[in-house]
Parts: sequence; structure tokens; C-alpha cells
Amino acid sequence: MNRQQQMRPWSPQRHSAQTGLTLAEVLVAMLLGLFIVGGSIGLFVTNKAVYTETGRITELQDNARFAQKYLIDDLRHAYFFGEKHYDTFTPDLDAGTPSNTAVSDNCSGAAAAYSFNDRSAPPSFPLRGASAVSGEAIGCIEDAAEVVGIPSDVLVLKMVAPQPLSRIEDLSIGSVYIASNRIAGVMRLYSADTAMPSLSDTCAGRHDVCLPNGSYWPYLFHAYYIQDLDELDDEPPTLARKTLQWDAAQGMSIVTEDLVEGVEGMRILYGEATGDGPPRFRDAANVGNWNDIEAVRVHLLVRTIEPDRSHHDSATYTLGDRVVTATSGTVLSQGAQLRNFHRRVVSATVLLRNKSIISGAEPGT
Repeated sequence: MNRQQQMRPWSPQRHSAQTGLTLAEVLVAMLLGLFIVGGSIGLFVTNKAVYTETGRITELQDNARFAQKYLIDDLRHAYFFGEKHYDTFTPDLDAGTPSNTAVSDNCSGAAAAYSFNDRSAPPSFPLRGASAVSGEAIGCIEDAAEVVGIPSDVLVLKMVAPQPLSRIEDLSIGSVYIASNRIAGVMRLYSADTAMPSLSDTCAGRHDVCLPNGSYWPYLFHAYYIQDLDELDDEPPTLARKTLQWDAAQGMSIVTEDLVEGVEGMRILYGEATGDGPPRFRDAANVGNWNDIEAVRVHLLVRTIEPDRSHHDSATYTLGDRVVTATSGTVLSQGAQLRNFHRRVVSATVLLRNKSIISGAEPGT
């Protein structure tokens, strides 16, 4: 048998039957696919919305917590000056005491960097408040947030750090210290050629103030405020503070530290002593005597960093004695309207326990 005889023509009966999908089957498959794809998209959108909302809540909570921490930690140390109480400490005991006039960009009056126990006009104390007007306050702030209806208060604190130093080798050049023991205290800027007060038990041959068994306490000046350089720029309002900084060429100056973004408003009320009753809380403009402040209430309005243009915030927010409703207006910020941001209010009350220890009584008792 030759090759041609072995080859047989193709016949459909010699193979299994092969057929395609019917139109109905195709339509059913497409419908099922659409249901699956639609469900997946819906699940993705839902998860995305939940993720975004969770992110906003977390952002607000974290920023509020950090902002409160800065303020509360400092308020808890307010009126603390080491072994010496501020009301008995006289900074001109030492010829090396730094001068307010030597500080570049210094704040003015009662808010001057080294002025914390001056009974002249205006009297200065370790704690004082103010409100920003047209972006300016306390003589050294020019970039404060100023939006109609949203409070923009300022809190000035002067104190020493809670951890003292006992050796000159541990001091940092350019820092200001209060060297004190239970009897005396001096304030001095430490520079390379500064002869710091002796903390040794023997002071023979020393011509400066002698402070046996004393400590060096780093001096702190903090002025908190809400910073907003330009309401139309891309940067959110920020909790900032003025503080002391040393520069070898320029000397001591007041500089700005950016702390927490998204802090939009700050309202501070001060609990002033009323005799035997609890303190009465007032704003800075209505405090009768700053030396009688026993507690401080801090209210912060915090918003998300980025705007959400699908969101229209028409809520009202209570910050102590102020109700904020301007967020429903058309004021612009970061290229969006104020109502396009999510917000929350956080509040805290801090008793000035160092002040009560000085006066010998607990606040409100």
C-alpha cells in the first residue's frame, strides 16, 4: 500500500463534536462578570472612603495630641525657677545677667525675653497672655493667623527646664542659665569667655556671686501662637512658638519654631483667684492681676492638612467663651474655602501647681 492509499479524507464523524457558546450563555457570563467587577469596584470605593476617613481622624487626633503636649508640658512647669521662687528672685544680682536690649528681635514690655519679675509698668510675670491683632502681637510676632471669627491667642511662658546641671562642663555655650541654691540666684548668658558662678563648697578668691551646693537651670522663653504666613499660600496654619537662640556672630535672638501643622485657632482662658472660691476664667484682656492666675484652659481648633473640596463644614465649634462659625463662609486658605476642611476641638485645663506651692495653697482652695 502506497502513501496515497494510507491517507484518508477528513470526516466530521471521525472527531468529537466541537461547538461554541450560545448567545444566551455569553450574555449570562458577561452579566456575571459585570456583577463581579461592580462588586470589586464598590468594595474598593468603600475601603478607600473608610481608609481616607480613618486617615483624617488619625491626622486630627495626632496633631491635636502633639499640640496639646507642647502647651500642657510647659504649663505644668510654669512658675518653676529651680531652688528660687520667681517672686523672690532678682535677676540683677549678677553683673553678667543678660540684658533684654541685647536680644535681637526681642518681644516688648512684659513679654521681653528676660523679664519675669518686674513690678514696673507694665508688670511682668512668668506667665502672660495676649491676642493677635492684624497678625501682630507682643512686639515680636508679625505672622500670626488672623481670620475673622477664629481666635488667635498668644501664650507667653518663662521658666527653667526641670533637669538641672551641676558642672560647668555640661553647660552649652550660648544658653542662658539661672544658677541658684536655696539662698541666692543669678541669671547669666554662658559664652566662651563667661566666668560662671561657682557651685563649689569653697568660694575663696571668687569675685562673682558664690553659690555653694547650687545648680545650673537652663532658662526657657516660649511664646506660643498660631502662625499663618499667607492665607492664600499652600501651607496650613501652624502652632508655632518664639524662643531664644544663640548665634556666634549675632548673639542672642528670638526665633520662630514651627511645631504642629493644622492648628487653626487657639483660645486661652486664665483662672484668676477670687478669694476662697474657685478661680474665675477670663480671657487675657480681662485679667485683673496676672500674679493671681491659678489655672489655664487651652482650647485648640485643629483641621486637616489638605482640603476636601467635596466637604462643606457648616458646624459650629465652641472654644471656651467663643463660638466659631466663620468656617461656613467663603474665606480662602490653601486655595480652598475654609469649609472644605475637616475639624475638631480639643480642650484641657492645667492647674499651676508650682504657683500654688509658692503661695502655699492648692488652686481654688
